Amino acid sequence: GNLSENHKTYLPGYTVGDDAGQATLIARQIVYEGQLDGSVTQGINQVNHNELVDELGYQKTVGTRIPIGGTLEIGGSLVAMGGNYQTIDPIVDSIVIVDHTSGIGNDFDPETSVVAEERNGETWLSDDLLSNSGLGSVVLKATQKVETHSDTNIILAAGGSFEAHARRVLHQGSIQVPSGDVTLEAMSNKSTGAENLLDSSLDNPDYISSEDLGPERVELV
Repeated sequence: GNLSENHKTYLPGYTVGDDAGQATLIARQIVYEGQLDGSVTQGINQVNHNELVDELGYQKTVGTRIPIGGTLEIGGSLVAMGGNYQTIDPIVDSIVIVDHTSGIGNDFDPETSVVAEERNGETWLSDDLLSNSGLGSVVLKATQKVETHSDTNIILAAGGSFEAHARRVLHQGSIQVPSGDVTLEAMSNKSTGAENLLDSSLDNPDYISSEDLGPERVELV
């Protein structure tokens, strides 16, 4: 008989899920109306947070790492050029997490329509959008503030992360990231300081006083 035919081994097929991607949104005010899917498919063999290695450090498994959920990033770079914090420009003015957002309507035109005054130029995101999208990580960066309302509950995938960076961070709700990380950071940026650090003879055109902004700190209420 045919030797190769006699020694064939058939194994049942199985699924290997891959990592999800990243969505980055940058504008002074963002109006997000729609669905977001950052979920992943976990195969039956994907049970490890990392591929296993032997005693010499060589990888000895393939396709056993749990896939990583998607990332939603809102805001620009936090890199300070030459160590000058006034060069940090998150672009987004303020981000507020609410328990729901009022729809903008089917006749909304992004070029001509006006966003509801109640949003006050802020970027509003619902906790349902963040929690029900299968996201692994959420990164929020704003010039003025990042705020979560008291009735919000943000739930991200296990091992994920939630980050908020702004001059003022006011957290009043709930954030759940099992075995993950939560980072809340109050940091200076282009709107900090009346004096222009690049040219002391000029005023800082982006300056926003702490009286107008509120306490420049991380508040957990």
